[in-house]
Amino acid sequence: MVAVVRNITRAVIRRDVERMAEIEATVRPLLEELDALKAKFREMGDGEYLGKTHKVVVNTSARVTLNSAEVKARLSPADYAACTIVKEVTRVVVKEA
Repeated sequence: MVAVVRNITRAVIRRDVERMAEIEATVRPLLEELDALKAKFREMGDGEYLGKTHKVVVNTSARVTLNSAEVKARLSPADYAACTIVKEVTRVVVKEA
């Protein structure tokens, strides 16, 4: 369910934009540290690694993917279009002005 925001002022928009930027600046270094720790556990290999109150589980599995360029080359344009699903996606990105 999407909430519709009406009568929002420019001041509120500016405040919210700046707050989002502050939050991203705070979270980004933590996510980078988390990615580095995950990489370390990937290097150690599959298994369960126990902490005091949590555990990390590393599990490697095969992922099957579809080569869409190959499929497109083999199908007629009409068949390819019939197999194509289009979904609307809304992204919210904070960037420096």
